[in-house]
Amino acid sequence: MDGITLEKAGIDNIALHIRTTEMGGSGPTRPEIAALVKSAINIPLYVNGGVKNLREVFELAKQTNADGIMVANGLLYNPALFAGYDHTPMKAVDNFIDTAIYEGITQDIFHQHLMFMMRFILGKRERQNFNHCSSLPHILDFLHRLGFDQGGDKRRPHPFILDDC
Repeated sequence: MDGITLEKAGIDNIALHIRTTEMGGSGPTRPEIAALVKSAINIPLYVNGGVKNLREVFELAKQTNADGIMVANGLLYNPALFAGYDHTPMKAVDNFIDTAIYEGITQDIFHQHLMFMMRFILGKRERQNFNHCSSLPHILDFLHRLGFDQGGDKRRPHPFILDDC
């Protein structure tokens, strides 16, 4: 079904991922497809695929003439992307730790989000060690040893750190 048919059926906007299943989640994108769809419809088009930094958001918007750009993995790796950071700032990691613990996030989701956010902060060996953290106290101890609980303003040590994990 094409965009024109969808529009005639009453759809009021379209979200388009510019990678095919065959391309996989990290392959090249096809912005020209989004530009073609946008030129054929009169409803808003939102495009997703391949954005890793703010510069790429603006490039994709210009290439596709989309009404909006959606970002998924790029924001998992860098939740400060729209603030213009190319990589997750340590302050964002520290804020996430505080908020996640306060809100009671589950250990597996906590660990998974930290792995995304710290992908470009930790070296390979540190990431391997972090992958072996099997409990919230273990994760917090690991982060404490790296200094993440101190934040950029040298706040007090995180109150949830357990030294004997």
